[in-house]
Amino acid sequence: MIKSNALKTQNRLDSLATPLALLFLVMALLLCSFTIYMVFAMRWSGPFRDTWEFVAFNEALFQGVLSWQELFAAYGGAHRIVIPKLLFYGDFRFFHANNYLTCSLSLILQALSFCIYSHLLFKEKRITLPLKLALLTAVLFFLFSTTQLYNLLYAMDSQWFISTSCALLAFYFLFSASDIGVSTITICFTLALLAAFSNSTGLFIWPVLLTGCYLRGLSFTKLITLFLLCLCFVFAYTQQLHIEDSPDATIESSAYLFLSNLPATVFNMLRYLGLYLSSPLSRNMPVFGWLLSAFFITYLLRFWMDCIFKKHRPGKTSLIAASLASYVVLAGLATSWGRMYYPNSSIAERFQTIALQFQLAMLLLLVVESKLFSAPRRVFLKTCCVISFPLIMLLPYQIESAKEAATLSNRVYTSHTALVSGVTHIKAARGTLSHPLLINKVNMVQTHYQFLKQEMLGPFNDWPAQLMDQTLSMKTSTGCKGSIFSIERVSEADPYSGYKLKGRAINTQTEQPYKHLLIVDPDKNIIGLGRLDRKQGWLGLLEKQQPEKSTWTGFMPSSKPITKIEIYALNNDKQTSCLIARKQLPS
Repeated sequence: MIKSNALKTQNRLDSLATPLALLFLVMALLLCSFTIYMVFAMRWSGPFRDTWEFVAFNEALFQGVLSWQELFAAYGGAHRIVIPKLLFYGDFRFFHANNYLTCSLSLILQALSFCIYSHLLFKEKRITLPLKLALLTAVLFFLFSTTQLYNLLYAMDSQWFISTSCALLAFYFLFSASDIGVSTITICFTLALLAAFSNSTGLFIWPVLLTGCYLRGLSFTKLITLFLLCLCFVFAYTQQLHIEDSPDATIESSAYLFLSNLPATVFNMLRYLGLYLSSPLSRNMPVFGWLLSAFFITYLLRFWMDCIFKKHRPGKTSLIAASLASYVVLAGLATSWGRMYYPNSSIAERFQTIALQFQLAMLLLLVVESKLFSAPRRVFLKTCCVISFPLIMLLPYQIESAKEAATLSNRVYTSHTALVSGVTHIKAARGTLSHPLLINKVNMVQTHYQFLKQEMLGPFNDWPAQLMDQTLSMKTSTGCKGSIFSIERVSEADPYSGYKLKGRAINTQTEQPYKHLLIVDPDKNIIGLGRLDRKQGWLGLLEKQQPEKSTWTGFMPSSKPITKIEIYALNNDKQTSCLIARKQLPS
């Protein structure tokens, strides 16, 4: 009787597994929509951080000078980012450097990855429908987590999306093909080539592909030929690589550094790898995150040993997931080695794209391969287990990451407002320059100001930057209020650094803050711009902020001999403006 009641209870719970999985799938779709909204709401135009270092390359191309040597030149001591450089040029040439190309491409590649995972899951016969839906939920969580917002917004980090997508596609074609012929090998290694020319981590697709070719039964002669070709490419790829901050530091000297203090180096690399693979969980729980990574790597090693030595023949989904996870582990090891020269956090946002792919791949591998999940009983419990994994790993960090992205976006917009206003002092450019550039006091903003302005690129192509240096001829309207809180020099030590202004401007008719402002001299010449600030933690539309607590930040150069300014707010019709305030400049 007790067994009968327990069985009935179990059956009732199992009948709820599919509705539960669908409920969380809807939640994942909402998260996906929110992330996409955030990308386009927080997107900025123009160079940012490392991409400032490629403006000179684009300028040369604009002038008709194509340097193949520069295209394939090493970057960051290890990378040859050919594909991203071409993307940056395409964005500059055809889209005025508005970053829509890189943002859209990154989202499209994530959507492509989702389609591949969906296809694999619904073709998989070893798991039930509720588990398929639960895994699909996990796929959406991992691919469109807001912890990836930094990479989605940052044009430079499109390299991560390209390399991981190429890896997934290469493994998909390798294990989906009916036979391992020349066409399959060509497609797979072409994708690996694209990944390698996006980021040096793409090189680690190659050993995994060779292992996959061996498992698919490729002849020994062809396997050795492929291996030698890969070896030649890696040798050519790594020639003349050096660390920019240490020109004498080469691949050989790095190897010596690795071997000279082997125990400490191995310990640091393994510690780094464990935190790297379990991020963002390892941010707050580093020990638990490291142990989880250790478990995943151990399981992965056992899987490959069973495949190679015990002739275990897993399904297509398992092989693709294991291959992707192995690629990420190898890339993580290389990254941890690189930290000997470039100290950086293992849990940095820029590693999220590749780290989350590892966690997703391991979840798929565990569920599909484990006999516990393939059994038809206790489906509800298994569905809950699968759904809980992405919730534990990612859910606590969603709002935090979204707020960090909003804060970052506001800092970039502030610096770009200074740029289009003609204020190029390094203190005004802090929000857009990378940390190494700031430390070394290399002001790329000042260097490339004329080129960007002349070609109307990046923020110079955004409205109302096009109004700069013109005479205000718009009709004036009423129904606005506001003030100027402060006017101060960008740098007190430099009288020509420009002025930074803070204030508030509200449309009394709509009870919303104004988004764009003009700084005008007594002759009605537009000499500077202002933009509405994003309040700390605000994730909604910029103009929907509480008006009485809103502020704007503006900039104007200090080169012109004027003593008084006026602030005009621009209405949404782009044809009228409203006088907000007049102010005497400090002496």
